[in-house]
Amino acid sequence: MSDDLELLEHRAKRRSEKLQQTTTVVEMTRARLESASGAHDEASREHRRLAAQLERADERAQRLRKQARKAEKLARAARHDLAEVEHELGEHVDEQRKRERKVAKAEASLAALRASADVAARSAPSPRGSATKAGSGTPTARRSGRTKTGTASSTSSATRTTKKAAATAAKRAPAKTAARKRSATRTTSTD
Repeated sequence: MSDDLELLEHRAKRRSEKLQQTTTVVEMTRARLESASGAHDEASREHRRLAAQLERADERAQRLRKQARKAEKLARAARHDLAEVEHELGEHVDEQRKRERKVAKAEASLAALRASADVAARSAPSPRGSATKAGSGTPTARRSGRTKTGTASSTSSATRTTKKAAATAAKRAPAKTAARKRSATRTTSTD
């Protein structure tokens, strides 16, 4: 009977030790479970956060793709406008140069006409000379001998001479060289 008692005590002791080991393992497993549960929660939160960021990034990428397509269209239109404006600028510059040449030509013609009119006016007989011949010889008599009709006739003859010089210069091509100007002046003075 003492053998049975020792055997039972030994068995109880062994089972108690096994229970202690199992209890320790359960406590360690619970601690691991809590730790794993916390890590799982944190990983889930991180996954949700990254998934939301990915969704926002996809939306932003789509928005950026649309903006890039729109910017490409605008750039294409701007290139077209630039080429068109450059072409128009070239045309306008050519037109400006052409008009500048025409203005220079017209101014040269006008200057030649004025020069020939001045030469014609200088070569015409002065009204004072005719009045002196018609007068008595003294300055007072010359002044009193000058009549309104004499002044008007001398003015009209000078005007006629200037008009004749202008008509002659207008008929001729615009003077481009000094030789042409001189010949136009000679022709006007002989007229």
